Amino acid sequence: MGIKNLLKLLKAVTVKAKITNFSGKTAAIDASAWLYKGIYSCSWELATKVPTHGYLSYPLKMVDLLLKHSIKPILVFDGLTLPLKENVVSKRKSDKEKNKEVAEGLLAEGKNEKAATMFARCMSIKSYMIYNFMDVLHKMNVEYVVAPYEADAQIAYLCKEKIADFAISEDSDLLVYGCQNLVFKLDLEGNCENIVVNETLRNKEYKKSIPKGPTKDLASLSPDAFMDLCIMSGCDYLENIPGFGLKKALKMLKNCTLEQTIRMLYRNKVYRDKVPEDFLEKINKIKLQFLYGRVIDPRTYTITQINPLPNDVSDEHIDGLGQIFDSTLIEPYAKGIYSMRENEYRERMKDTEIQDMLKEIVLSNMQKMNMENKRKGYVKGLNPNITKGLEAKNTSEAKEINEEEKEMIDLFPKKSTNKTKKKENSQLNRYGRGDVVDKGVCGKRRFYTHFNGDSLVYYFKNHTKRFKEEEVKPNAT
Repeated sequence: MGIKNLLKLLKAVTVKAKITNFSGKTAAIDASAWLYKGIYSCSWELATKVPTHGYLSYPLKMVDLLLKHSIKPILVFDGLTLPLKENVVSKRKSDKEKNKEVAEGLLAEGKNEKAATMFARCMSIKSYMIYNFMDVLHKMNVEYVVAPYEADAQIAYLCKEKIADFAISEDSDLLVYGCQNLVFKLDLEGNCENIVVNETLRNKEYKKSIPKGPTKDLASLSPDAFMDLCIMSGCDYLENIPGFGLKKALKMLKNCTLEQTIRMLYRNKVYRDKVPEDFLEKINKIKLQFLYGRVIDPRTYTITQINPLPNDVSDEHIDGLGQIFDSTLIEPYAKGIYSMRENEYRERMKDTEIQDMLKEIVLSNMQKMNMENKRKGYVKGLNPNITKGLEAKNTSEAKEINEEEKEMIDLFPKKSTNKTKKKENSQLNRYGRGDVVDKGVCGKRRFYTHFNGDSLVYYFKNHTKRFKEEEVKPNAT
């Protein structure tokens, strides 16, 4: 979730960017953010227990986007629940269970659209989804690591140690952890927003150009005061004081210390009954997590901290930040083949299983695109052979259409025209021989589908995906 409204407050020092600007660099990525977006895209199937691997579609597209632009990705997965976060996790779980009950009630009433919205709000990442994603990454030779606890802490450590050059996440907590270069709001077209702390908030010359307002006040804070501000205004480890957000906290902290600010809150008629008695103690404990949270060094597979412990902070002070793992289990745990929760090893997916899973994802994406095309009216005209099949759906001939042919009918609903024959031939020359079984338009982008003997080859925006389909043999057009 991060610090509420922090990114809005930093809008003046945020720049629009393209992912191509980071070519040749290494990115540390919050894998959960991409997985959640993938889950939302197939929340209906997951909620109604329809078998699907669609939750991997979005994450794999994003990985492909980085690789295409020569960016080395290191995906970071969340580990065990941090003791500091147990109450927040418990509350989120309770909220999702309530949303699920509401969604099931709406589904029973036949209100499918409203039910779909509520189902999306109760989705959570399951362990099998994470393991499937890891196994595909392993097959692609893409690096990843499982954090001991918080992925944000692990990402900050990778950036601090120059293992990664920048971070990709939607969680503003990374700025509190000390991450200097954050990319967020990255989309499939490569558009994103970027904050470079050293060049903006910590640059004396740049500070002078920031217009007066909350952002300039924020830039005037020391790193320690900035951390105090973000914690006391509400974060993943501490609920905010009702009515006391980031801007009000900033007005007080820019002229006072943390202790002075809390004393003023206790004397304030509006807030004194809302501030916990141990508020200062909680903030100081959370600061230890942001400064010395436990992480894994992927170079040696040892447990360490984000920053070295100072002399006045011992291991006893950070006992609340999680246990230290058995040294023999750190490497298999970081590679995702040992689970600390179940205390057991697991086997990776076989290559054939991964191929079948990826094939199912590609087919599912093509079907969804076809449905979207029909809804928007982009597809005009049909292949004669397929038209016959479509017409047969309402006649006795429909019985003669097998399952594979039905799938082809759904996937390929457009016929080539004479006007585009020349362009079609150029596509054939470019991508290889084969009968064109379909072509169509999705928005402003054209796609072609060829049949090469025993394979369907799907071309879309110059990307090729092949998969075996021996039983599908459409007639040549």
